Amino acid sequence: MENILPANVPASSSPATAWEQLKHRASAPPTSLAEAQELLTALLAQQEVLLEENRHLHTVQQTLATSEARLQAAEAIAHLGSYELDLRSGAVQFSAGMYQLFGETPQMGTPSVAWMDSRTHPDDVPTIRRILAQARRNRQPYWYSRRIRRPDGQWRNLVSHGRVVCDAAGTAIRLESVVEDQTEARDAAQELLTAKEQLQVSLDNSLYVVQAFKAVRDDNGHIVDFTWVYANKAWTDRYGEPVGKSLLTENPGVVVNGLFEQFVQVTHTGVPVDHEHYYSHEQFDGWFHQTLVKMGDGFVMHTEDINARKQAEQQLQASRELLQATLDSSPSMVQVFEAVRDEQGEIVDFRWILNNQAAGRTSTAT
Repeated sequence: MENILPANVPASSSPATAWEQLKHRASAPPTSLAEAQELLTALLAQQEVLLEENRHLHTVQQTLATSEARLQAAEAIAHLGSYELDLRSGAVQFSAGMYQLFGETPQMGTPSVAWMDSRTHPDDVPTIRRILAQARRNRQPYWYSRRIRRPDGQWRNLVSHGRVVCDAAGTAIRLESVVEDQTEARDAAQELLTAKEQLQVSLDNSLYVVQAFKAVRDDNGHIVDFTWVYANKAWTDRYGEPVGKSLLTENPGVVVNGLFEQFVQVTHTGVPVDHEHYYSHEQFDGWFHQTLVKMGDGFVMHTEDINARKQAEQQLQASRELLQATLDSSPSMVQVFEAVRDEQGEIVDFRWILNNQAAGRTSTAT
């Protein structure tokens, strides 16, 4: 670009320096019209340079303000904040999100380490100090959890991840931390743990056997076995802890009586199975009622020993057959009726519930 500055103003001068030089030059009256025109042209050109610098500075300021607004929005959405601790002066700088995490605004004044500790649960302060001191000595990244109390009395759980910034000599000069409010995550984890514990207690107090299995597949994706992933107390008290063991190794009889095929079907289709079956393999010999429900890549099995009920049913059936045989042996007609009543309890009819053979022959003959 052509040099538009007067000859006594170096082209390499900064705009501010050139402007000062031009002002000094303009303070002396020009000696000729040509010199005045040259000076005016240079002044106008330098003014344009300064205006362009101002426009650029304004753009940078707007970009910075936009970035800060986006950072504040991101911190608010993600429940994040950040702070810096100058290890030489002890000064602490909070981001806007950090003030929000503490339930404060920047108008509260300048925060400090002592102020942060005063808002922290007393049991956490010694641990945090020890972690930060160790990080400063080792110049290594650090992590700690801080329970803080907001002005409204609410306790929050803040988790900090930070790094140590060193100078050219390797001396730690600053701590930089990103802080996340994990109160909801902590509460959710605690609720989940409580729910699991309650579920475990409930399952362990069940009189029925509850087991969960995960499919074992070959290279082609076919189910070739199942492994235990859970068994409640009703099982482990009798047969020991099965978790991690092979179903077919422990109970190969499930293949013989068709149970394995049903296990595979439930795992593939997700259609539950509710059935009764007789199992006489391994250490078992009796009737069982089972429900099978898909869970992930496997199933949950709920088993009830129904031997007593089956025996009662068999005894009842035998009694019925004995009664029928006794009645059929009689030459006399024997019939048993049951009353049919209306809504008022009045008998309006009878229905047959039993006939012996003699009654049947008479009815046929009639």
